[in-house]
Amino acid sequence: MNASINTLGTNIRSLRQKLGWNQAEAAKRLQISTPAFSKIETGITDISISRLNELADIFQVDVASIIAPAGERSSAVDERLMNECKADLILA
Repeated sequence: MNASINTLGTNIRSLRQKLGWNQAEAAKRLQISTPAFSKIETGITDISISRLNELADIFQVDVASIIAPAGERSSAVDERLMNECKADLILA
């Protein structure tokens, strides 16, 4: 498990908890199973760009709020993280 996946999971958990949702509620909104959502939060499952967009929609935030480490949400960090995501997609 790499650090960026752990960051994603941590940020997703934090956003979910801020809304007062349990994993089952978030999973229902994404139309996936609760165990599948749990795997996203724990970093077991890689997250696609389309899933990031779905998460941003249900949490009503931008994608950068999900992928950026807490406290590092600036345009420079957003650009760096987007470039890392693009590189991961190219390598996949």
